[in-house]
Amino acid sequence: MGTVSYARNQVSEIVSNRSSLTRVIDQLNSFKTTLNSGWQAKEIDYVNIAIDNINKEINRITNELESIENAIMTAAYEIEREEREARERAEREARERAEREKAANK
Repeated sequence: MGTVSYARNQVSEIVSNRSSLTRVIDQLNSFKTTLNSGWQAKEIDYVNIAIDNINKEINRITNELESIENAIMTAAYEIEREEREARERAEREARERAEREKAANK
């Protein structure tokens, strides 16, 4: 259980970072709207392109973070499953060994 709990904490931090990045996109879009409504110069086209490129990069990063979240949880559940199977196998082997020793001592 510790592995999954630790993974959930990591994922929670990643989700928080993704949320922050999403807020940055919202703020950039708001800034872009305000800028476009109050400024009618050729340079604004370049500013708009720059903002759009930043938004695309942030979106790419948030998608990558989401992929990392999924990978972390998948790996954590796999580790937990393997640990459980190893524990069950060790317990079974210990029982079988105890039964063999008990039978040999009779």
